[in-house]
Amino acid sequence: MKTVKKVLDILEAFERPKIELGISELVRLSGLNTSTVYRICSDLAQRGYLERVKGRGKYCLGQRFLRFYDPLNEIARLKDVALVFMQKLSRDIDESVTLSVRAGNELSDIACVVSSQKLQLISREGEILPLHCTSAGKIFLAQMDSDNLRIVLGNKGLPARTTNTITDLNLLNKELGIVRREGIAFDDEEYETGIRSIAAQVKGKDGIVIAALAVVGPSVRISVQKMRELIPVIKTCSMKISRALGYQGA
Repeated sequence: MKTVKKVLDILEAFERPKIELGISELVRLSGLNTSTVYRICSDLAQRGYLERVKGRGKYCLGQRFLRFYDPLNEIARLKDVALVFMQKLSRDIDESVTLSVRAGNELSDIACVVSSQKLQLISREGEILPLHCTSAGKIFLAQMDSDNLRIVLGNKGLPARTTNTITDLNLLNKELGIVRREGIAFDDEEYETGIRSIAAQVKGKDGIVIAALAVVGPSVRISVQKMRELIPVIKTCSMKISRALGYQGA
């Protein structure tokens, strides 16, 4: 961890307006010794994260950082496109609506529209959630083949969050088969007691599932029957978002 901190100290020095920095300047800004700064800069330059400025003995940020820009830009665009549809859906059903993407072996909420109800779910953008016991998470698990599913669930396991959490892999696989077929997933108080949710697929223009749209609320309002009634509503909304993103399939 100490090495990681040193690397970040050097990279964060480039946040300043001066985009070209020499070794002596980096030593002063990072507080590291000269040999450490020289070694880290050489390694970062080798990997493309820094570039040597020819004839100036200085460094600037490398082109490799541009690889991270497109995914971040896509998430921003996804949020912008989806938000208007999420707001209308939330108004129509008076429940909270979230938009989530997969973040490695977990789930990340990237947008949330909160209902006007007094009893409501407060979701935070950037919140990290498990895949196996959330409706949105199951949308992503259902896209995986058996090998990837085994790797993901092998890393995280199937820890019980509530008495309703599915902790048996065979039972989860059976449910994921239904999710795969219907494009809809449920969380029946599996992540948190007293909370139910229903999620649908959001697809990009290439037909790949890139996000999950979910309606989330207290179980006193969202009964199992209510979740069933919400299926056509949330599927219609998720398809509108997918179409706005360029998806042209059925």
